[in-house]
Amino acid sequence: MNTVGRVSIILAVVGFYVLDFSINTSQACARALALDLAPLKQQDTANAYAGRMLNLGSVAGYLVGFMDLRSLVPWETDSQMQALCLIAVIVFTVTVTWT
Repeated sequence: MNTVGRVSIILAVVGFYVLDFSINTSQACARALALDLAPLKQQDTANAYAGRMLNLGSVAGYLVGFMDLRSLVPWETDSQMQALCLIAVIVFTVTVTWT
């Protein structure tokens, strides 16, 4: 394997862990916000609802991987992964900004 291949693998692994850490951080903040805003009697329900929505988002993200995303985005993308990341960044930014 050449140097470019090794560097690419290292960057992919580091990028995966950075992405995983940032997603967990965002999910923890979303759950804390739901508990801070809900009255004491509704906190269990709010936490359960947040868990359901996070799991639903995970399933939706998995299923979107089977679609031809390059034809759905209006911008020119080189790969399916690039289109998926672009859509994920847009959805994440809109939903966090809305909250």
